[in-house]
Amino acid sequence: MSSNVRAVRAQLPGSPQNLVPGTTLSGKWKGKSYHIMERIGQGANGTVYLASRDGELVALKIAHDASALSIEHDNLIKLGVDARGRSIAPRALELDDLKLGTDTHPALAMEYVGGQTVAQFILGHGSEWVPVVLVKILRLLGALHERGYIFGDLKPANLLINPTSVEPRLIDFGGVTTQGQAVKEFTEMFDRAWWGLGTRRAEPGYDLAAAALLSVHVLGLVDKTDVERLTSSRPAARQAWLVARLNEQRMQMPLIPILMKALQGVYPDTSSFVSEVIQLLEHNPIVASEIQAAQVTVPPKRARAHRPWDMTDWGLLIAIIVFTATLGLLIWI
Repeated sequence: MSSNVRAVRAQLPGSPQNLVPGTTLSGKWKGKSYHIMERIGQGANGTVYLASRDGELVALKIAHDASALSIEHDNLIKLGVDARGRSIAPRALELDDLKLGTDTHPALAMEYVGGQTVAQFILGHGSEWVPVVLVKILRLLGALHERGYIFGDLKPANLLINPTSVEPRLIDFGGVTTQGQAVKEFTEMFDRAWWGLGTRRAEPGYDLAAAALLSVHVLGLVDKTDVERLTSSRPAARQAWLVARLNEQRMQMPLIPILMKALQGVYPDTSSFVSEVIQLLEHNPIVASEIQAAQVTVPPKRARAHRPWDMTDWGLLIAIIVFTATLGLLIWI
């Protein structure tokens, strides 16, 4: 099928990219029925709907590529929780082919994660909360890095924040990539390679740069208009523009120097990035209660251990006393 035919079919009311509320889809193999409520996401690999299944709200992703959907399903299962039992990824429910007219389409049902976008949360709470959200996002990314993966396509559409607990959740794991490989999915505004700041190699630094670019975007320093205007520029020119833009605001926004270090690849891992952001937060009384509630604290310095003196220590002390006394006697004579 040609790309033009696909584009036309994608606009039809009965296409998997444009299902209307009230549509009911049935699973070909497992027999579950999904009642479409609204479309909540659209990406390169598929469309996500809020749906009802057996009275439970679920996120239903209908994709173009069954193999890519199967990989995402496996990622959700492998990376669902971290070592402490905290949720990292939405819970995978089932894979099936859904019948739509005479066609079938691969689909993945998963836990529905509600919440606000980063922009909505910051708009309601203020820009001083950007470092708090950043720390929590970095910790989610760090949990993935510890298992040998990077998230890859970090962007506002792939992130939701619970407005009560201020806990972020990553919601699209289709771009998760094993460290050392090439990044599978990216969005230009949050892609360090597009800005001339590194490669698309899947490594922790790629996610850290994306988190910094996400913060820059939420702070209102870079938007889609800027990206569109810079599309025809070379990566080096984009980098120069971005650095100049950040330098303009570094005196007004204390977080900017830290974000610039992340973009330059200074931090080897999430913990070093987090530590600097936390030090900045400790001087911000507005969010002090949130820092305490989230246990976002700087680890206390270890007290130096003192061992008991042994014969070597006493011998050294006696030698110093004898030397000092002899030297004093020589000087007196």
